[in-house]
Amino acid sequence: MKLKNYPFQIKVDAEKRTFEGYASTWDIDLENDQILPGAFKKSIDERLPYNKIKILYNHQDAIGVPIEMGEDEKGLYVKGKISNTTLGNDVINLMADNVISEMSIGFDIISDREPENGIRKISEVKLWEVSPVIFGANPHTSIFNVQKRFADMVEIVKHEQKEGRVLSAVNKRKLEEVVEILQSILVSIDKEPEPKSLDVDLHAMLRDMREYSRSYLHG
Repeated sequence: MKLKNYPFQIKVDAEKRTFEGYASTWDIDLENDQILPGAFKKSIDERLPYNKIKILYNHQDAIGVPIEMGEDEKGLYVKGKISNTTLGNDVINLMADNVISEMSIGFDIISDREPENGIRKISEVKLWEVSPVIFGANPHTSIFNVQKRFADMVEIVKHEQKEGRVLSAVNKRKLEEVVEILQSILVSIDKEPEPKSLDVDLHAMLRDMREYSRSYLHG
């Protein structure tokens, strides 16, 4: 099963135990995947009415069910109801306090096209679950994944510079996105991370990313 995160604001009604937001968008993501409009239609039509799509927390524990789901011009809109359990109460309170402000989806790819210009187009998925998630719940994995993505983007930039090509708008945006993602990790951390706990200087990493991106993107 494939997982993807989307850092968009989640609207929460703690009294009604509901939340709403976009679980996926039609944008090209950092893995060079683009889920196309219509990709979720079959799951919505065939799985949602039979309670086959769940709301999980961090892709692990069941906390509720989607009560509304549909595609629009932006992406996959979801409204979910959180169950009255200990974990459900914790999650809805964290969402209300904006500690949890991202959503992620778990799905299988049913139909896609071979990458064109490096972008894989995904035209149909089987949606299993939607998860409110805390970015960096596994700090080492999240941080080093961002670091790797940035390193990959630097290599792309160097290659295009060597070939005398102008960096595409898509790749420029990807450079900016990895900086934004690392910034979101820093915001979610209450204090300066200690080397013993994370074994990485996040602020130094963010500074290096910003300096490189600024020097290339803005001259």
